[in-house]
Amino acid sequence: MDAKAIQNDRDRIGPTKKMKMGNQNSEDDCAIHIRSAEERLIERLLAIEKLCMRLRQCVLPEINGLKEAVCEPSLVNEVNNLKIDPYTNAKELYIATLKDIQMWNKREMRVGLEWAKTFDLFNQLSLDDRIALIKNFGFTFNLLNRNYYAPDHGADKLVLPNGAYIRRQVQNEVKLPGCRSIYHRQMDEIMIPFRQLKITMPEFALFKASVFFNPDAINLSSLAKSQIYAERSKYLSALFYLITSKCGITMGVQKYGSLLMMASSVQNIIAQNEENMQVMDFFEENWKMDNFVKEVCLKDP
Repeated sequence: MDAKAIQNDRDRIGPTKKMKMGNQNSEDDCAIHIRSAEERLIERLLAIEKLCMRLRQCVLPEINGLKEAVCEPSLVNEVNNLKIDPYTNAKELYIATLKDIQMWNKREMRVGLEWAKTFDLFNQLSLDDRIALIKNFGFTFNLLNRNYYAPDHGADKLVLPNGAYIRRQVQNEVKLPGCRSIYHRQMDEIMIPFRQLKITMPEFALFKASVFFNPDAINLSSLAKSQIYAERSKYLSALFYLITSKCGITMGVQKYGSLLMMASSVQNIIAQNEENMQVMDFFEENWKMDNFVKEVCLKDP
């Protein structure tokens, strides 16, 4: 064969091979970049989650209203400067009172607000859009935290951080006239599934962020909806990556899907809670609702 022809063939093949190798390297670099970005996001959310767990136990400064609190810097960054609230210390199990439930409702929602203020996008939104997100998510944060972090004392007890617990068959101490109990639903549709799925703290943090950034929240502006949609996609993508990296595609997709399906159950429980809140607001002699809780949970007139 002509040596010159062979050399020409080599010249044609050479650049093609180099191009393919170059493309492969670019794809690998891109994959590494994506993984690194997702891992950084996961690490950041996990660090914030751990700070919020400490914040739950602290004495929280009083606030004058939701608008003022939304505009103040997040207390998550000040947790080292706050004193521990003795009331939050874990004790031997005891039957919860209305005082326990009221205190933890308010505390979890307050921590939820401080948690929300750690997100860059949240702080970039208009005041009205920030308030819309908080009002949409405030009690959801409460439900998710309460059930995920509940110490495991069986499937029929929802245990609060200080040792107070609510039974599946709700005790008279926390029954309110005209209100339907939602505690058994919390146990069956949130607490138990979290345990069965063996949700890790990073997975929980990502799931919570994806539920928070809800583009369908009432009273959001059109501009905010598109920004929030993109933000939610970021957390869902990181959640999928985290679960499938650990469990593999087949098992990971099942776990990911089961976790996302819980969001629908949470929304149904929230809707029932809103009805209860309206009853409580009307019959204040049975349950004096905290002004902050009322601002977060009740729709604007």
